[in-house]
Amino acid sequence: MTDENAIYIVKEDFKRSYEYSVKLKHGDRVIPTEGKESVKGWIWCRSMDGTEAWVPETIIVQKNGKFSVNSDYDSTELTVRKGETVKVLYENSGWFFCRKDNKDEGWLPESILNRL
Repeated sequence: MTDENAIYIVKEDFKRSYEYSVKLKHGDRVIPTEGKESVKGWIWCRSMDGTEAWVPETIIVQKNGKFSVNSDYDSTELTVRKGETVKVLYENSGWFFCRKDNKDEGWLPESILNRL
């Protein structure tokens, strides 16, 4: 767990894995899919527009055999360089959703960040 709005320094370069992102709104349906390596706490899902991304399993709910999300979600990952600082907005399953000084926001793995 992390303190919201804490400032962290980047320990190593990180390049976003995907050039696109999936943006979901509360209640949007998703389809969990097979075939991606396992990432603890995350499920590879297809959105209704056909794009796919990791979604935190903590926001996925199932009702009557259908899956949806119970909060807004943005799968954007950040590209950062060693030495940059970021503000952590929230955490989920080993990843931090961060904001850079230029206001870009996205996910970074906790393992590449040190709290200042």
